[in-house]
Amino acid sequence: MVKFKLHFHADCDGITSAYFVSRELDRLNFQYALYPSLGASVELKGSNNICLDISDVKTQSPLNFSLDHHITEKYPLFHANFRQVGFEWPVSFDSYLLFGDLSLAWVAAIGIAADWCAQKVPVKFWDTVREQWPQLKIPKKIEQLPLIKGPIGRMANMIDASVAVNKQSGAIYALRALQESETPDDFLEGKGKAEKLVTLREKILKEVATILDKEEVFDECVFLRFNSPYNIKSLVAGHAKERNPGKVIIIAQNERDKIRVSFRGGDHLDVLVKELTEGIGGGGGHPQASGGWIHHWHWEKFRDRLNKKLHCTLK
Repeated sequence: MVKFKLHFHADCDGITSAYFVSRELDRLNFQYALYPSLGASVELKGSNNICLDISDVKTQSPLNFSLDHHITEKYPLFHANFRQVGFEWPVSFDSYLLFGDLSLAWVAAIGIAADWCAQKVPVKFWDTVREQWPQLKIPKKIEQLPLIKGPIGRMANMIDASVAVNKQSGAIYALRALQESETPDDFLEGKGKAEKLVTLREKILKEVATILDKEEVFDECVFLRFNSPYNIKSLVAGHAKERNPGKVIIIAQNERDKIRVSFRGGDHLDVLVKELTEGIGGGGGHPQASGGWIHHWHWEKFRDRLNKKLHCTLK
């Protein structure tokens, strides 16, 4: 029997997308292995690969499938991207439409909200979630911040915390916890595997709170550079955005061989990140949420470009 390789971005959007696709593979009784990716690129070997929420897919085989929502090239594979026909839906929503059912809309809601795409999917979707699970407190008017501060946001934090602490294995664990949770209450209350995610969430939120106390606030932006044993730059960026509405958030997390950056708020951040890292690193993403990396020895060049672009005075 053919064994598929399921590659997915190790964040809430990618993990919830893998939830729907893995359910379909299970229904068809297909075997598969899980390959979460911490980055935005993968190089595929052979065929029978499925890629979810990964923007840079290198392959020589057309017998692979990619479901994505970034602005990307069309690779020599079976490539589906709703954005190419005008819909900026996250992959969690796309995979829900393709392989889910109404009883599972709460899982898609986690990926959609965590990817800051709440207002991009049809209002009818949120009406469905609100009607089926009033305990999730979906606001009547769909706005990103109230949504992410409620139960949907808490579930997203649980998934993010698992990845932050345990990286790829944490992504697989979070996926397994979702798979065994029959309702959002099971997940939120920490039943089964989700119990560990509740504990990790509290641990990581304490780490994030400590880091946020060191933020530098300028007229147009907020900046934070920090060290942490956990992969939490995106989490820090999200919480900094909540604290500083209307400002561009720039997060820089030091790693052994590079500095990883996350940008939130504002517009055209995907373009901004590419300009700031050109020739000294790399990056991209979404117009309002983007990220990248630079080499440590290029920090001063990155800082000077940033100061010029956003009129701040980083030292």
